[in-house]
Amino acid sequence: MQKLDECDRLRDDLEAWRLVVDYANSGSEYHQKALQFLADHNPLEHRCIIDTINKKAVA
Repeated sequence: MQKLDECDRLRDDLEAWRLVVDYANSGSEYHQKALQFLADHNPLEHRCIIDTINKKAVA
């Protein structure tokens, strides 16, 4: 999962990841499905994203 460079709305991939995780945690079914798709099809990337977001939240 990464930011869409052409839109230039987000600074970097981390900001895109945080947005998706935050919306999913707030109940957005669309974002929950995106994370579930990633977990199903690329569990390593999903784990890296979740771990990174969790580390940033603690820091």
